[in-house]
Amino acid sequence: DNYNHLLGTFAVSPIDENTCKLRKMYLAPPARGIGLGRKMLERAIRDARKSGFKTMILETMPVMKDAIRLYTRRGFKLIKKQPESPRCELVFALALAEDE
Repeated sequence: DNYNHLLGTFAVSPIDENTCKLRKMYLAPPARGIGLGRKMLERAIRDARKSGFKTMILETMPVMKDAIRLYTRRGFKLIKKQPESPRCELVFALALAEDE
């Protein structure tokens, strides 16, 4: 923002040579609802593609309704996989094909 405050963060980490995981995507409440989350997600996807990953996964909680809406609108699909994080219950995946 104009005061040099951190508004959001995310990390993309490898799971294996073809799969990466979106981790710690967070946007400060004052910065929500204006498209920054979508831009951050697009940046994460672009970075993952450039790194050669074929699939991106993420974990979240059912209470994170706005985040789930963002992910599903972008094409993430709920998959049947046990989450690694004890706080999360849902796992989503996105194929990182260049034509999407």
